[in-house]
Amino acid sequence: MRPAKFLFMAALTAGVAGCAAATPGGGAPAPAVASPAATTALPAARLSDFAGPWAGHTEQNTAAKRAATLLIEEQPGGGFSVTWASFEAGDVAGSVRQRERKMTFRQTAETGIWVADEASPDPFAHLAAWARIVDRTLRIDILGLRRDGQLERQVYERRLDDGGMMMLTYRRFVEDELTRTIEADFMRL
Repeated sequence: MRPAKFLFMAALTAGVAGCAAATPGGGAPAPAVASPAATTALPAARLSDFAGPWAGHTEQNTAAKRAATLLIEEQPGGGFSVTWASFEAGDVAGSVRQRERKMTFRQTAETGIWVADEASPDPFAHLAAWARIVDRTLRIDILGLRRDGQLERQVYERRLDDGGMMMLTYRRFVEDELTRTIEADFMRL
């Protein structure tokens, strides 16, 4: 089974489980309450803390409703690859639009910083990409050229919480203007 199909099935399962867990009895989620454990600093994450398959979905009150999968695999030499896919309702009733992307990063001389193996030959895919870990967040920045000639930067921040979940904050900038933000919760499969 292709990784995307496996991850799609896992996303559907996790999305249903995540929605059920987030809203016991079908009601609104309980408000977050800070616990004493939440106020203590957690150790900085390592790449291995992010490795493995994940599945998630956007928040219920988000305009862009999506299910998503993520697979982070450590590579020999300290690098890693990341494969992510998103699924949302298509234009035709009952259809699903799927997007999938894979990038491989190699370690640099600086600890906790990686660069994409190579720029895409298609400047509209990506010109450059890099990743870094700051505290408990794996951040991937991707620069690309839009067909109108403007520079686009996509930022994926994947933050581990103390409960074993991962929170994604995705932001898209065109030139210097923030044009889209999406947040999603992921669980490890």
